Amino acid sequence: MAASLNATERGARVTLIERGTIGGTCVNIGCVDERTLMVTLNAGGKQTVNFDRAFIGTGAKPAEAQGYDTDSRTLTLDNVPRALVNFDTGGFIKIVAERESGRLLGVQAVAGEAGELIQTAVMALRARMTVNDIANELFPYLTMVEGLKLCAQTFTKDVTQLSCCAG
Repeated sequence: MAASLNATERGARVTLIERGTIGGTCVNIGCVDERTLMVTLNAGGKQTVNFDRAFIGTGAKPAEAQGYDTDSRTLTLDNVPRALVNFDTGGFIKIVAERESGRLLGVQAVAGEAGELIQTAVMALRARMTVNDIANELFPYLTMVEGLKLCAQTFTKDVTQLSCCAG
């Protein structure tokens, strides 16, 4: 919700997709199990869904307001091989996790194909995965979703020191 409000303040047209009440359980009750997927609509001519911005779960500040002790990492796309190949490195992937357990609380992505990347984050949240679970999972090389794994790895290592295929 906060990301959509910020986007509209900057002139973007925004649609929130939710199966129930807008904001779902995350906003209206306070847990992080329901999805709130924010997508922007192309403002010119016909409206096509642009999945360059996506969000699932909660951000650090709302989680802390709910009593969580959080830790977060932001990975810029110049560290994601697929983004380098696409010459589209202007975005980021951010993971918010519970500090002690490492349990995933939220993911934000501003990236080409963020809509596809966020689906993996949806499944990880539903499975109550930790950042270590994601960091140690197999992700296909040269995909944007590999950026989710690389971002999870930043909780324990400097991914800028990895070779392009060592993630």
